[in-house]
Amino acid sequence: MPILFAGTSMADFDLLGGTRDVGTGSTTRSPNVIESVYGQGGTARNRAIFAAPATEFWLTAYLYTPSTGYIGSNIGLSLSSSTGADVFALYSPTTATNIYAALADGSSFQPAGSSFAFASALCRIDLYYKLSATNGRFSLYRDGTLIKDFTGNTNVVGAPDISRLDFRSFSGNGMYFSAVIAHTEDTRRLDMVQLLPNGDGTQTEWMGNYQAVDETGYSDTDIISSSSAGQVETFLLPDLPAGYSSFSIAGVVLGMRAQGSGSPGEIRGVARISGVDYEQAPVSPLQPGWGPHKVIFENNPASAARWTQADINAAEFGVKSV
Repeated sequence: MPILFAGTSMADFDLLGGTRDVGTGSTTRSPNVIESVYGQGGTARNRAIFAAPATEFWLTAYLYTPSTGYIGSNIGLSLSSSTGADVFALYSPTTATNIYAALADGSSFQPAGSSFAFASALCRIDLYYKLSATNGRFSLYRDGTLIKDFTGNTNVVGAPDISRLDFRSFSGNGMYFSAVIAHTEDTRRLDMVQLLPNGDGTQTEWMGNYQAVDETGYSDTDIISSSSAGQVETFLLPDLPAGYSSFSIAGVVLGMRAQGSGSPGEIRGVARISGVDYEQAPVSPLQPGWGPHKVIFENNPASAARWTQADINAAEFGVKSV
């Protein structure tokens, strides 16, 4: 599964600590998405869960720190395993305005080499990570320029994999992040476009309509709901920007927040193409509390071929209760 994670909204991440808000200003997000996540203060912690554990992958994100007033031992982002072990972090161990790439040793993060500057302006990072005690490597790029390259033991704690990504903040003033993609392929060639529903589709069997799910951020009271298994709800989306007509599309990721108990207790992603509903793997089981869920359509399910811009523009996307 090449796409391990893709998200840019608060709805895409679990909040493990602190507070957060939605960012929509152009200086706080990738130019191709509608929103960013603002982790407020130095204690905010937003977690992304990979679709499958990985030992070698790429990660990209846009970051904006309103101030370079770093706080000692503040972690901007970190990687951890399916067993919960911390593995890697970008953090500021002093009050200086520099950042370190660091490896976890079981009790703390130890810098791997010298520090580097990290300006407060919006920037894009791409990180390659290979987890290995003998031939590991990580390479960090900022706006396409390599700023850190390390080879050696990248698995000091003996983790079995990496499956979790946490965004925190280098600064007490918080940090914005957006257009986050984890992928088994080089993310320097990838970009994210975010689309929100702008109309009801053909299938309208759930309670509520697109206006309950068309906002940035999220509301756990403005919702759609299903009380019976087998109900389908699809939505219309804006067309992809014309400038992407020549791009190869790596996949479509449906992001949602959901909860459920009893029956129906599962949901499936739906792509409706030429009047046919194609379902993707169930989210099983749903939990009583609200949480983020992802459904990934890497190829057009009607043809098993790569998506084209025309395919996506003509399709409806939504959910089915199971």
